[in-house]
Amino acid sequence: MLRWKSHTRWTNTISEAARLRKPLHSIQMCYRYGQQLDQRPDSRVVGRLLMRKQVPVPIHPPQSLVDAVLRKKCVVFVGAGLSAPAGLPTWPTLLQTMLDAAPLSPDEKQGLEALLHRGELLLVAEELHEHLGEGPFRNRLRAQISKPGRQPTDAHRLLASIPFVAALTTNYDTLLEAAYSQIHGVQPHSFTHQDSGELADALRDDRFYLLKLHGDVNRANTMILTRADYRRIMHNNPAYRYHLSSIFSSKAVLFLGFSLTDPDLLMLLDENAAVLRDYVGTHHAVVSTDDPGGIMAGRLRRDYGIVLHRYTPSGPGHPEAVEFLKELQEQVVWRHRPNALCFYMLNKATGRCLDAPAERDNSGLQQWVLLDRINQQWYFERVGGDDFVIYSAYSKNCLTADVPAQRVRQRPYHGSESQHWTLVPSDDGIEFAPAAHSELRLDADWGGQYPDGDGKPVTLYSHTAAPNQRWHLRPALGEPAF
Repeated sequence: MLRWKSHTRWTNTISEAARLRKPLHSIQMCYRYGQQLDQRPDSRVVGRLLMRKQVPVPIHPPQSLVDAVLRKKCVVFVGAGLSAPAGLPTWPTLLQTMLDAAPLSPDEKQGLEALLHRGELLLVAEELHEHLGEGPFRNRLRAQISKPGRQPTDAHRLLASIPFVAALTTNYDTLLEAAYSQIHGVQPHSFTHQDSGELADALRDDRFYLLKLHGDVNRANTMILTRADYRRIMHNNPAYRYHLSSIFSSKAVLFLGFSLTDPDLLMLLDENAAVLRDYVGTHHAVVSTDDPGGIMAGRLRRDYGIVLHRYTPSGPGHPEAVEFLKELQEQVVWRHRPNALCFYMLNKATGRCLDAPAERDNSGLQQWVLLDRINQQWYFERVGGDDFVIYSAYSKNCLTADVPAQRVRQRPYHGSESQHWTLVPSDDGIEFAPAAHSELRLDADWGGQYPDGDGKPVTLYSHTAAPNQRWHLRPALGEPAF
């Protein structure tokens, strides 16, 4: 645990948060700890200082949602609001752009703009589709969505790091795929309404997949452009309709990036409510207080089983929604792990310690002389047999095997085999093999430079039984991180 002699009360605050097994990751969390610790004499000053900060009231994931994710019973449903901070237009903005460029008479344009301002988005889309024709309408839509240079946001990456069963989206873009690839090193299985056979296999195999309800911008023939398109698919594709009903009846769904009046969302909810009737389940939606509530909020709860988690946005990008995802990810990753054992990992050949550098996410690992610091402490949690998940007390990320690059990185926990390590006892130490690649070993680069080994990388390499592939585990005597 980090300590500074002149900051003992702040250290007490961090230590108390650690004792309570609660992550101290943001000023919102600090504010809550300030409230808890203000009653303790040794931390009263820090508590009051923290409580003076003017921060928005955060929203927190309910325990039922955390439990659903841990039990592999949760699906996330992503709307256009999540892609807007990445520079993609929202549906109203997109339609307005197309209206401005469409060859319409002044009266036609004025009438459609009036419909757009009233929120009749699907009706406007259908009228534009009819005026422009399917080819030009589709091409203009793709041109607005597929502009180069757009990157996933923090929210996309957080979603990719949480072990949801699947992700559903009405978005045409590929930001979720890009985020998943950044976190996991592989592309996710991605499906549309044309892949109903593969969808059934994905749900049975319990592997993560992405379902793009309105199609994919890179598969033009899958894009659903109008309400009539959607209804035709739902009517003519019973396997696809059954798949959606199965999700809503057997899984908890977390809605993000939707408005309560989003016509795409309401149309889907109505379709499923008609099929499921009294078996709608319990779902969750993170929505801004800017969104109309009142009677609509009560109707969502009664008709569709959706519990609202409302927040007041404090800035662009809706940071409160991002904090909600951060807390959900941390609770999922750190829950049920109080008995994990903490060690320093010392290499037999170099004598140096496995060390997490300051860059926390997706960075490689290095070796450094033992300094008895938190970034050299590693928690081991057994996941079955001789396999363990190994995660850093400093970054809270897991050792992750990037096999194609023969690298070892620290990435958020996502539960795949790339984060499972098999401990292989040897004559003088322990070897670490990726669970899915027993021919490889965790390898400390030494190259004959043992005296000057600080900062040298730790990588994956074929098994050689050399001393630089053997490690000693020394118990870490500092306070546990959680």
